[in-house]
Amino acid sequence: MRGKTAKRRTAASRRKPLTGSAAANKAEGDFLLQRRIDDLAAAYVSLLGELWIVKDRQAVLEQVLARNGIAAPEAVEQFEPDGKFKAELDAERQAWVRRMVGALFRKGLPPVS
Repeated sequence: MRGKTAKRRTAASRRKPLTGSAAANKAEGDFLLQRRIDDLAAAYVSLLGELWIVKDRQAVLEQVLARNGIAAPEAVEQFEPDGKFKAELDAERQAWVRRMVGALFRKGLPPVS
């Protein structure tokens, strides 16, 4: 009985892991992670740059408006975009998402399902 058990373990230990196994998935995930670190860093730096531009422009705009008697933070909170401006905001949001997510995919964005 002892010999049969030893043979089974030996045969099982020689098998290659299946594609869907946890070990194979972990190895595949580690490879992808290492390969994509530069892409993630580029996306992060791009996002930081975009965010700083927006923050800088917003601060300048609020100062300009305040000097002209307009309380910008309150006015912005109460504003509801509509019509053409709403469409422009939507188009800019979509372009921004493409730029931010696009930095992760050098060969192009994956199809959206």
